[in-house]
Amino acid sequence: MGTFHSVFSKILRFNAERIGFPNNFTIYDTQDSKSLIKDIIKELNLDDKTYKPSMVFGRISAAKNNLISPEAYSANSEIQLEDKQSRRPELGRIYQTYANRCLKAGAMDFDDLLYFTNVLLRDFPDVLHYYQQKFQYILVDEYQDTNYAQYLIVKKLAAAYQNICVVGDDAQSIYSFRGANIENILNFRKDYPDFALYKLEQNYRSTKNIVEAANSIIKKNKDQILKTVWTDNGEGAKIKVQRSLTDNEEGRTIAQAIFERKTAEGARFQDFAILYRTNKQSRAFEEALRKLNMPYKIYGGLSFYQRTLDWSLCHPRTILLILLGTIGLNVYLYTAVPKGFFPQQDTGRIMGFIQADQSISFQAMRGKLSQLMAIVQEDEAVQNVIGFTGGSQRNGGQMFITLKPLNERDVTLEQVINRLRPKLSRVAGASLFLQGVQDIRIGGRPSNSQFQYAIQADSLEELQTWETNIRQA
Repeated sequence: MGTFHSVFSKILRFNAERIGFPNNFTIYDTQDSKSLIKDIIKELNLDDKTYKPSMVFGRISAAKNNLISPEAYSANSEIQLEDKQSRRPELGRIYQTYANRCLKAGAMDFDDLLYFTNVLLRDFPDVLHYYQQKFQYILVDEYQDTNYAQYLIVKKLAAAYQNICVVGDDAQSIYSFRGANIENILNFRKDYPDFALYKLEQNYRSTKNIVEAANSIIKKNKDQILKTVWTDNGEGAKIKVQRSLTDNEEGRTIAQAIFERKTAEGARFQDFAILYRTNKQSRAFEEALRKLNMPYKIYGGLSFYQRTLDWSLCHPRTILLILLGTIGLNVYLYTAVPKGFFPQQDTGRIMGFIQADQSISFQAMRGKLSQLMAIVQEDEAVQNVIGFTGGSQRNGGQMFITLKPLNERDVTLEQVINRLRPKLSRVAGASLFLQGVQDIRIGGRPSNSQFQYAIQADSLEELQTWETNIRQA
């Protein structure tokens, strides 16, 4: 059981060599892909305002989800005409170069996991037969959100036994902008003529006002699987629509409304709930609630400030970072990688800079810097494996603590942390956070903007696993 991408990545790792990739191929995330595309655009001397990396990435992603190879893309006259009319005739060349670079690096992006699974099942009948026998019963959830590539894979795997069950709601198909094809669920009965349809029409969650409002909108859909949703719940309050220009404005509006109602009606915080669709939306609400000093609890997920990275998707170009947070000052403790780990880049020293909280005085900030430096200096065992510099100025404070490269030290990450953790209690308000930073860009003046991807880790063990992966890379 798993997501499309997780299941297909496992299939590909067992068979990657058949399609020219190593079995331990790297998986590029979105930022990795955009970064590579940006480099290619620069190398081809193209205008990055015309060929914006995000736009190019979206175009390549759409092509892969429709199983269009770089060669087929460039040979398709209709696609080429579209690109010329949009004044981007070199998209095909970028796509081909991008694919070549990924293959050479032994890497796939998320869309490749679907694309190459299709290629594998298409070109190697024995592999298809093996997985048809392995997956004799198939269940797909949220079928209305599947794209063409996913649809074809499922259809191929189910072809042998026709034992397939899909769960979905055509009225909830909202991801067409990223390739979801509603025709997949609408045409299920054509693909499998012996189908049985079970309609789950009773709604247990919503009030009558909400259900009836939804039905009045859904009935206007041109193509649909007819159904009438109903509920035994009460009428409920009337629906209120609030329009916000940005997610931050939405967060402030909701937080302020809760604050006012609690004050006016004497309600409790537990009387309020905020529902959102995707995890990333929590940040705007959390920040707004924190500014009003209102406590909250996240259900069914993690707070933005506690979120962890899926380490299994990290590639070897990963650097460890431990963020030591104090009031008004952030101190970075880095783990460097051996020289030469980054092609054509100097990894002897990796630094970061962040401005201090303006609410802390210059004298207090300088005092905290001195106090933290003294803590590091007094421990010879720690001092032997790190180097540090620090300073303070009126618009910010900086302190860089850099662990020696992994191939030049024997002290483990855990030992360093365990030595520093109890000492931090001597600095007012100090606390220890673990944070992973992926793909740090080196060169020029260090700045916080260089960190393309930073997510707080939840445990030391996760960072230790990361360090081990770097050692073995």
